[in-house]
Amino acid sequence: MTDKMAKSLRRLQEIALRPDPLSTPGYIELLIESEKQECKPGYKKRVAELENVLGQAVIVNKVTKGEPLTDEERKMLPIEAEKQECKPLTNQEHKMSLGSIFQKWLGLQTKK
Repeated sequence: MTDKMAKSLRRLQEIALRPDPLSTPGYIELLIESEKQECKPGYKKRVAELENVLGQAVIVNKVTKGEPLTDEERKMLPIEAEKQECKPLTNQEHKMSLGSIFQKWLGLQTKK
């Protein structure tokens, strides 16, 4: 399963319109630090959510690089991911940023 995920992620990086100058985990860490410094109402909840997203981003990063996952990280993978087959990108996904696609696949997409 992680091999299929890694292959799909590598392909997404190859065809990305905008290369990722800052790693996704690095960007999320910056968001967490920003929230902690600003201390606006509700920041603790936002930090907790960002830390969850950071954990998923680290897993995606490891899978992309072909690094082995720990047992704890394997438990964090969505159960459906094990059953999913690799499918070609839809037209909508072609227009999305790489981060948005990861969020959609990991079930982290927010409603607008």
